[in-house]
Amino acid sequence: MPPIIAEQLVRLYGDGDDGTGNFATHPPQIFSFVPMAANDWCGGTYGSGCLVVNLNDFAGKKNVKIAFETVSGLSNNIYIDDVWIDSPDGIAEAVTDNKIRIFPNPSGGNYTLQSLDDVTINSLNVYSSYGQLIKNLTSQNLKSGEKLIIDLESKASGIYFLKYCIDGNNRVVKLILNKN
Repeated sequence: MPPIIAEQLVRLYGDGDDGTGNFATHPPQIFSFVPMAANDWCGGTYGSGCLVVNLNDFAGKKNVKIAFETVSGLSNNIYIDDVWIDSPDGIAEAVTDNKIRIFPNPSGGNYTLQSLDDVTINSLNVYSSYGQLIKNLTSQNLKSGEKLIIDLESKASGIYFLKYCIDGNNRVVKLILNKN
């Protein structure tokens, strides 16, 4: 493998501890820390929130390599969890579970949610790839075959997540918005 040349590297995110615990996910302790419970990770009950780094600029490029670097004067290890890298294949898919169908996906802006049965949609939220809530639709009852339009035409191309709760069951669906 040829050596990596420094000009080929792109730092996507850089930050450090500022003394306020901005990276901490657990209260300080004397012994080495190893995450053992869900609350020990970012977004738990203590410390920092989760970090999302957008890799959209690298979509479709070949031989992209990702490195994680940590420097710590406190001798702590870095723990990385839930790294998810996905690239759309461009095939217009319908997302279907036993209660609803969501199509087209990818879309140019409007998605159709079609009920396959009588359902109660308790919540329906759309989030950006950064986790920001961008659309909140009110709860409603749909009869079998009834359709609901999810309008994202005012949003930029990218990856979005539709989180919905139907009859008490939560689901998350990745939506691909492609305005090209």
